[in-house]
Amino acid sequence: MPVSSQPPRGTSSRQTAWRILLEQESSGAFLKDMFASRLRGFSREDADLIRNICLGIIRWKRLIDYN
Repeated sequence: MPVSSQPPRGTSSRQTAWRILLEQESSGAFLKDMFASRLRGFSREDADLIRNICLGIIRWKRLIDYN
């Protein structure tokens, strides 16, 4: 199946961030590696929002898990 350069129609940045986080949690993959394929087709602003949501949640999760 060819990979589209456009995100799925109706997919919001927040939905994509949620899906990336769910997949990362179950697979243990590095977010950096996941971003390359998952952010293709999003505008720069949307891609930055997705990155910031994902990285922020991981950062806070580590702090919360530590305490």
